[in-house]
Amino acid sequence: MTIVVNSLVQALINLVIFSAVPFIWWLIFYRETTNFFSFVGLHKIKIKNTQKYALVFIALILFSLIFVMLVKYSPSLNQNSATTNIEGTGVIYIIAALLFSFVKTALAEEILFRGFIAKRMISRFGFKLGNIIQCFIFGVLHGILFYKLVGLITAILITLLISVSAWFSGWINEKQSGGSIISSWLLHGISNFIASLVALI
Repeated sequence: MTIVVNSLVQALINLVIFSAVPFIWWLIFYRETTNFFSFVGLHKIKIKNTQKYALVFIALILFSLIFVMLVKYSPSLNQNSATTNIEGTGVIYIIAALLFSFVKTALAEEILFRGFIAKRMISRFGFKLGNIIQCFIFGVLHGILFYKLVGLITAILITLLISVSAWFSGWINEKQSGGSIISSWLLHGISNFIASLVALI
């Protein structure tokens, strides 16, 4: 139970940290016109085209498996991957992995990158350029984090894979979900959870 509580506390702390800048920005510039949840896209999904939405959603989950396998079969990355640091066994591990996957990483990162950076860039530069900017930032930051663990070539590959995934996450939110980041949150969380389960194998 201590592991679950610690995982929950860590997830909430991370969520607060990643939400700080978006919240302050909203407080200063948008508080009078909209609530914070709407500002970052935490609202009901309004699917534009069910078939296209489902196809892209499933494709992105399958695409994420490429990254998961890269983690699994790259020894240096696998040994240092955050997912292998999840504590506990059995049900405790599953709960800790869910908190890590859907709250500590997915929700926190989606609020900052798709809910704040993407929406601000798209508002400023339009969807095409704005979405490219957010996916570039997201991919490069992840590549930098992995560089010391895996070397330049693998880090570049990771950057490209994550950037592509980030672009489609922005697309599915803005073009197929009525601006809701819940779609990319689910995608991100499911992908991370799969990685957490694969780490057990």
